[in-house]
Amino acid sequence: MRIFVLGAGGTGSLLAHLLTRQGHTVWCGDRDITRAQRFLGKKSTIEIVETNARNLWSIVRAARGANLIVNASPAVFNEIVLRAALRLGIHYMDLNAHLTRSPFKPEQYRYHKRFVAKNRTALICAGVAPGLTNLLAKRGSRLGGNTGQMFLRFVGWDGFVTSQDVVACLRDAGLDIAAEVKSKGDLAKVQAQFNTWAEEGPPKGGIWNYPPRGEVIESVSGSPAPANIANQIYSQATMAKMVAQCTQSGKTIDQAIDWAASELEGFKRT
Repeated sequence: MRIFVLGAGGTGSLLAHLLTRQGHTVWCGDRDITRAQRFLGKKSTIEIVETNARNLWSIVRAARGANLIVNASPAVFNEIVLRAALRLGIHYMDLNAHLTRSPFKPEQYRYHKRFVAKNRTALICAGVAPGLTNLLAKRGSRLGGNTGQMFLRFVGWDGFVTSQDVVACLRDAGLDIAAEVKSKGDLAKVQAQFNTWAEEGPPKGGIWNYPPRGEVIESVSGSPAPANIANQIYSQATMAKMVAQCTQSGKTIDQAIDWAASELEGFKRT
């Protein structure tokens, strides 16, 4: 296919190279040829034609002979480029909408019937948003239903993850949800339940885990011992060993405390 890319900036130049690698015949149009050449690279053999995106006939002359025009120029020029594509009778693609007439309706919709009449395709808003965003949403669904929830937890957002254990706990608590929480209705019920627990407290017998809140007191291992002693308590796992003294060695709590005291005496001498 013969493709004309209008606007050889960061996005347009990358598209031009990718399309060329796929075997298409590609050339670019830009107002500033020197700047466009810098984006395309010194070794690039892609032709650049001086083109004024504000001028319909400048676009028509530059894109003549193409089967498709890719509009990678600012969205303010969308309608001019759309008219140029119609004048040439070729397919059209752009990256975003200017939304000057309505914040909810792309201006490109006004040209739908004209492209249909010429039996040509106009693919609009194929850039980062909503184009790439929609693509990621579609293909990201294969990663699993909890991907978004786990990502939010990863970046620090205090949200729930509908793991098997969490769902089992919610169902045991009497929440009427499916074994696999997927529907908006079930997700709303789960959110409402967590909201209730956040306001009233954790389930009876339960404790908060992460992040700390409410009655949970944050503590540093070995505190309030001096830093050099606390560091030894942490690195030598003194408190964990105290538990093992009772559970594994059969010692009493007092004996475990006496053992820990002798350990601390040793830390003071080091």
